[in-house]
Amino acid sequence: MSGLHVVVGARGQIGRHVVRALAESDRRIRTVARSPMTTVSTGEHACGDIGDLNDAARLCAGAEVVYACFGGPHRTWASEFPRMSAGLLAGAARAGARVVFADNLYAYGPQDSVLHEHTTSRPVGRKPRLRAEVAEMFLAAHRRGDVRVAIARASDLYGPGVDNAMLSARFVATALAGRTSYLPGDLDAPHTFSFVPDVARAMVELGASDDAWGEIWHVPSAPAVSLRSLVEQIAALSGARARVIRLPELVVRLAGVFDPQIRELIEMAFQWDRPYLVSHAKFAARFATEATSIAQGLRTTRDWVTALER
Repeated sequence: MSGLHVVVGARGQIGRHVVRALAESDRRIRTVARSPMTTVSTGEHACGDIGDLNDAARLCAGAEVVYACFGGPHRTWASEFPRMSAGLLAGAARAGARVVFADNLYAYGPQDSVLHEHTTSRPVGRKPRLRAEVAEMFLAAHRRGDVRVAIARASDLYGPGVDNAMLSARFVATALAGRTSYLPGDLDAPHTFSFVPDVARAMVELGASDDAWGEIWHVPSAPAVSLRSLVEQIAALSGARARVIRLPELVVRLAGVFDPQIRELIEMAFQWDRPYLVSHAKFAARFATEATSIAQGLRTTRDWVTALER
């Protein structure tokens, strides 16, 4: 595919890896962010507000595929996320571009079985309901014929550049140093994690496909592993022996009174208080991409965190 590929949210956790995956495939790239990106070494860069219709038309002009990788601060997320989504869809439609939307699993809500693309959504809480509404906004635009859309859904992220997730740089640094990690939820429940470069590669594959449109796709992810096992594996990479202690629910709720980030975690407790298993069988049956193993993903993440600390 020789057309222009526009990455909106190019400096984010997923967007920066989409840019890299596109560059490796020799695609024409335009990175989009609210402010200049001094680290861009390939393609062109454009600044603007994707939620503004005039800006969106300019930012998406000439695009063959637009990758929606934006997020936003929690304090304005409820208003900004729908606005930015609507702007991106309008800009992509005007350009005649396809859209690949980077989504997560919040919309499914509390579930007790393996998550598939056809799992019925049960959004409970502010963020899951918003995620469900925005995903429907993208799919509705496809059904109307405004723009072709594919949704790439990933589980909890880890890997280079991930600093806003359970397995953030801070989490990895704590385990590498052999310090105790205090975590909520069931520490021994298996949980599916998505390695962020795998998410990006899956999005690029969807963007190049002729038959992925109008559907939800779970990106390739390694077999589930518990939080306790993750801490132990990370610590072993530095020769340490880390400990992990479960925070009682009452302590988490009390902390949430003072810390807005912990309040956000409480709302998503259903992801951590039980096994959280995600199938990507649909993607595997259609595409050749395989998930990076947890062992390799953690080594790569260790190298990134170590470089940050230097």
